[in-house]
Order: sequence, then C-alpha cells, then structure tokens
Amino acid sequence: MSSSTTYIYHERQEALLCGQHALNNLIQTQTFTPGSLAEIALQLDQMELVCMAEGNENGVQSKEYIQRIAEGSANVDPSGNFSIEVLRSALLSKFELNLANALQENVRGTEITTFEGFICNRASHWFAIRKINDRYWNLNSTKERPEMISHFRLAAEIEFLQSSGYSVFVVLE
Repeated sequence: MSSSTTYIYHERQEALLCGQHALNNLIQTQTFTPGSLAEIALQLDQMELVCMAEGNENGVQSKEYIQRIAEGSANVDPSGNFSIEVLRSALLSKFELNLANALQENVRGTEITTFEGFICNRASHWFAIRKINDRYWNLNSTKERPEMISHFRLAAEIEFLQSSGYSVFVVLE
C-alpha cells in the first residue's frame, strides 16, 4: 500500500503582510512580494487620481482631488496592508484569476464546494482557504500550520466567517 504525501505551501505571518501571504498561500508558491504588491498599489492610486482629475470640473485643483492626495494611498497603508483591489489586480494580471464577493448575486447561489479558493478579510487581516488534492485547507498565516476543512464543513465555515464580520471573496477563473 503506497501513501502519498501532499506538500502544502504555507507562509507564516511576517510584519503586517498578510495580504501577500494570503495570495502566496492561495497560489501555493512565493510569487508576490511586498514590492510587487506596492507597485500595483501605486499604479492603482495613479489611475484613480487620473480618473478623479478628468471627472471633476476643477481637475487637480478640486477639493476632492487635493483631499485624496493628502490622504495618501487608498490601496496600501503604511504598515503594508493592501486593499482588495491590489489583491484582485495581482491575481488577474499574473494568473487571470478574479475575486468576487461571495455575497454577489451571481456567486451566492453556487454550491460552495465548486470553488477552488477563497480570500477572507476582517480588520486588516487577510487569509486564504484553498482546495488542494480535493481537500480544503485554511491557510491563515497566523496559524502554526494549515488546517483541513472537510467539504461538509466548508459551507458552515464560510457562513461562520461572514457572520463574524469577514468579507469572503471567491476565486473565479
């Protein structure tokens, strides 16, 4: 009788880079770095500022534009916490994967076990749940090791996270 061992990539929490850890744990390899995600955040900030300037009668002199400049980035905070838009853009550009809120109407009615992965967020903490070798794993970087979630338990786990204030995003191809 042969037994097969499954290796599960699991980055542990370092600083406040849980968005990076969640993405790498989801992808199962060290793909994203703080620098690559910061670059995406900067690009998104620049695109948002261009849209604000073009969409406002006073352009770069508008009160809204000046206030947005003073507030700094809306896509990364000084501690390294990245926005959902950064995570979404990173997955889309590198792997052509998208993130949709699990509460969206086009997602809500779908059987939860048909999704390969999830990104969860609450109070600036991100983590991934991912199907690996037909089993779901909680890949939270604050945990010592990945924790298995059965197919039967997955829906209850996602529901519990949502009722606990987590935003849950499903990975879409």
